[in-house]
Amino acid sequence: MKSPHVFHLLSTKPQDVTKGGTRTYANKTNFHALKGMAIYRLLLHSKGVREPHWHPNANELAYCLRG
Repeated sequence: MKSPHVFHLLSTKPQDVTKGGTRTYANKTNFHALKGMAIYRLLLHSKGVREPHWHPNANELAYCLRG
């Protein structure tokens, strides 16, 4: 039985692939339980950087697991 509350982010093909790394995300388009929210998995290659950005109407949490 497939649950509407489960999304396999690690099994999802990255939507953005660049020479610096990959980004895989889920939002209400592909995971309906996320209304007004999103989750991202960012994998950076050696010397890859995360682009500077801001959110005028949202907060963001980021965790570095290795490196």
